[in-house]
Amino acid sequence: MRVLYYSDIHIELRESETRIPWCDKYPLDLGPDLSSFVGKTDLVVLAGDIGPIRPRRDVSAYLYAMQVSEHLSCPVVLIPGNHEYYGGCFLQDRQAILQQSNQRVFILDRGVAHVQFPGIVLRVLGATLWTDYCLTGNQVLAMHDALRGLSDHRLIKMEKGAPFLPDHALQEHMQTRRWLGEELAEAHNGPTIVVTHHVPHPLAVNPKFGLNDRLAPAFTTDCSELIHAAARARVKAWIYGHNHASQVCEANGVLLMSAQLGYPREVTRWTGPGTVDIG
Repeated sequence: MRVLYYSDIHIELRESETRIPWCDKYPLDLGPDLSSFVGKTDLVVLAGDIGPIRPRRDVSAYLYAMQVSEHLSCPVVLIPGNHEYYGGCFLQDRQAILQQSNQRVFILDRGVAHVQFPGIVLRVLGATLWTDYCLTGNQVLAMHDALRGLSDHRLIKMEKGAPFLPDHALQEHMQTRRWLGEELAEAHNGPTIVVTHHVPHPLAVNPKFGLNDRLAPAFTTDCSELIHAAARARVKAWIYGHNHASQVCEANGVLLMSAQLGYPREVTRWTGPGTVDIG
């Protein structure tokens, strides 16, 4: 089966772009041209930062994912990224988008989708992941830098208007880490892929910034023990997003894969959606 994957297309930022629409569906036409993948794709993975959870001017991550499913006639897995929560309440919006999950669009955050194909069931383990801020060895400083430097902590709220803090992201990360370890230990008679928004290993850090950037720990976590667990579980690929660096690398035999468009007018290594064949 062929899996098409990409992330970080930020359709909510592309409404005012001067562009030539590649199709007549909105907001599908805000994303990459998918014409060449019609009839050649069995599953689409959207690894976060697609669009907002709360529809704005008919633009939302869910509506976009549904239109992708209709256009390519295949199921879609959608992982919420951090930008999906901008302008809303994290707890309420997380619950709202997970409740929209259906058999055409599987929406996962600490969730499992079993996607059936002829003679095979693909297991997809999906979560936002967030981060533990430990990448460079000084968690306290990294959390302080994230609080000051990331829009997440200004634009995402908790209940009663309180800000979504690095402590909240850390709590989410630790829950996800435990959950994913438990899921990878569960036997599955078929192939497995893992999908997260945040970056799961230092090898996949954005080479433009490297490990010396003060915000690197807010983007990347060293999940080596989960990578080892994924290798034992014979995970075919770990798809991620968030750092706007399209690349494919390998950690302990597990393919780490991303295809990230980035912000309008941002120079990235985007060459189009990625594909991986899973047998």
